[in-house]
Amino acid sequence: SPFDLIVLNFLSSLPSIHGGHDSESGLLGLVDKLLEAIMSALAGGWTLFAGIETLGSNIHPLIVHFPIALLASFVVIDSLGAVFKLHGWRRLGTQLLGLGALSTLPTIAAGFWAAFNTPHDAATHALMEHHEHAGIVVGVISVSLALWRILWGLPKDLMARTLTGILVSILSVALVLGADLGAMMVYGHGVAVKTSPQAEVPVNHIHGGANPTH
Repeated sequence: SPFDLIVLNFLSSLPSIHGGHDSESGLLGLVDKLLEAIMSALAGGWTLFAGIETLGSNIHPLIVHFPIALLASFVVIDSLGAVFKLHGWRRLGTQLLGLGALSTLPTIAAGFWAAFNTPHDAATHALMEHHEHAGIVVGVISVSLALWRILWGLPKDLMARTLTGILVSILSVALVLGADLGAMMVYGHGVAVKTSPQAEVPVNHIHGGANPTH
């Protein structure tokens, strides 16, 4: 039909994935494999949001990414806005700061709950304490800066700009340090991670290359 011809011509003009336009590659092949994967997962008992269900009441790993993303975006956008005098970017920075500060409150609360209810050893406890302190610094500074800018606007005199610059710098360091310590606890020490059994036979597969290197 004319509709089929239009659809096929349109899809054939799109860039193929992993080369070729046969049934095993290209956009149509990708969609087909995606549908097969979904059907296979459903047949195997997969449920929606199974990962969140696995977390149980420890929602800290789920929500901690919101303040990280929002506050990191604030630092970058607001800094560029200040350097190049882009007032629209400064307004966007204030909005990102407000959302980021707001998101730190449930994140810190969930972090305290996880610290008291997640099994960990003495070595991990030290990392957890530093991670906790970094999170509190991020929360206090972000909330203070957000209230300042919401109530009194952007800092105008030199002293106020210098003070906010120092606070933003401390916020950035604490944000990166806290994220790094959290990653070390999870990926380095396996805190709150359910380990999977080692496969008896190593699985070799190809990711679009000619040589099965992994």
